Amino acid sequence: PPPRRHQPRRRRRASTAAAGGAAPAAAAVVVVVLGQSLGGPPGRLPLHGGCHLTPATRCRAAAVPQRRGAAGGAPPPPPAAAPPPSNDGLLHRDFGHGHGQGQGEASLPVVEPFQSVLGTLANGQEREREVALKELTFLAGRDQSGQEQAIREVGAMPVIQVMRSHTASAGMQQSACQALRAMLKNRVDYQDDITSCGGVEAVQTALQRHGGDNVAVAEEALWTMQKLSMVEAARHQLVPGIDLVAQTMQRHHEEPAVQESGCKLLGNLAYEEEAMTGHFLRPGVMEAVTEAMREHPHDPGVQEGAILALHNAACSTSLQKKIKDLGGEALVQHALRTHPFLCQDGSAQDLLDLLMDLP
Repeated sequence: PPPRRHQPRRRRRASTAAAGGAAPAAAAVVVVVLGQSLGGPPGRLPLHGGCHLTPATRCRAAAVPQRRGAAGGAPPPPPAAAPPPSNDGLLHRDFGHGHGQGQGEASLPVVEPFQSVLGTLANGQEREREVALKELTFLAGRDQSGQEQAIREVGAMPVIQVMRSHTASAGMQQSACQALRAMLKNRVDYQDDITSCGGVEAVQTALQRHGGDNVAVAEEALWTMQKLSMVEAARHQLVPGIDLVAQTMQRHHEEPAVQESGCKLLGNLAYEEEAMTGHFLRPGVMEAVTEAMREHPHDPGVQEGAILALHNAACSTSLQKKIKDLGGEALVQHALRTHPFLCQDGSAQDLLDLLMDLP
């Protein structure tokens, strides 16, 4: 008989009608096997988010060919899940004393932030000290308890010593004035302590050296001096620097914050009538106040500070005529029309009545 030719075996395809419910059954088997191979319960694939397969989804998942390993065995295990993020979610600054400890590393002793600031102000480099001053400003300015803790654990003396050690650094002087302001806010009792520590002299030096060229230093120094001027001892130390205040205001006449802080400082200094009259009569002092009112007519803070300065200065009869000659009457009238809140305490109206009665 003739030799038989080898015929390749054809794969049998079971029709849907013939197979009946075999395909879903096979799918269920595949799902069970896959579920067991991946470590999940039978009939369930591990999905992201913890979702479960519905019967319809199981059939679709069973029809997707599964990737096998190199040896043709079971599918490779899923990649390991990334570790969950820390529950803390905070980055703690340490001023270069060490880095945060990861899992498995030896933990370092926790340093309180105020103690860290104090240590850096005492032994740190210039840049580290400036950062520490900014940190102190933040800690003291958060709330009243933070302010009290800053005064108790750090105090003004380390800040003043840093100002004396870095007189040439404008950034250091600015940050130091900010820190002093944060501790001075609403604390008349502590203003005397800072004055006795030499705070007035340190801030005046910063203003004299950098205030003319650096508007940020000028603003911070004037505000700090204004806070200190709430106590009598500081006012007596500040009165000789009235000319410096007026010159700084004229140098930065376009800056409303400098004008407001300068006017309010001059208003507090004018409270000392016996000591201030001669200084306020000097050329440029009262002119700085009236020019601030003209250049910033719609700024309520500038107008309020200027009214205070004019009112207290006008308590001296020798200054009343000068204020009127500088156009004080018209300036006060405009301020009252533009900012009605100035009428509440009556001081602005009293000043206007006084100027109108003058010949």
